[in-house]
Amino acid sequence: MNHPLLDQLDDLAIQARRDGDALVLEGDTALVGSGLLTEIKSAKPELLRILDCEASLFAQWRSKSEGTPPDFLWSRLRDVSLKFIASPWAGRAVRLGWRERELFGVFSGQMSAVTIRVDAQGLVSTIALAPFAIRLVALGPAHAILETQSGSRLATPREPTGPSITWWHHRTFDCVPQTERTVQ
Repeated sequence: MNHPLLDQLDDLAIQARRDGDALVLEGDTALVGSGLLTEIKSAKPELLRILDCEASLFAQWRSKSEGTPPDFLWSRLRDVSLKFIASPWAGRAVRLGWRERELFGVFSGQMSAVTIRVDAQGLVSTIALAPFAIRLVALGPAHAILETQSGSRLATPREPTGPSITWWHHRTFDCVPQTERTVQ
């Protein structure tokens, strides 16, 4: 789901979205020259199809994220995931070919190691599980750049090197301790 015109708009920090049959551009549209605008108009049906596919994928991710148990770890992953899905970064990641596990992956082994095994974390999971505040400032085909509050930057690879699975598929997801149990 990639189109060079959407990449150009991403580079200009301009978001494209569907509104009925219209293709709406949001941001500093003065940066869009007449040549680029003509290309966008001629590619409108294809761009709308891509945006529809992205919207469908984002709806699936939202649905998976929203069914999170009220546990701190899963709630944190849910909140950061939903924020990412609603941001322009999600569209850019999809257009660059980032896969679900590369975005939302966590260590697939013992629950106690999910926050420790950073080698198995996807991009969004890294942001959610970091012991300090970090934010995404750049996203490319092979890595992302994260920034701390102090301005330090860290390049994180696209592909987790450790064994990982999307956090909503983790085997302990359905085993979060209940606050009340009835024993008979």
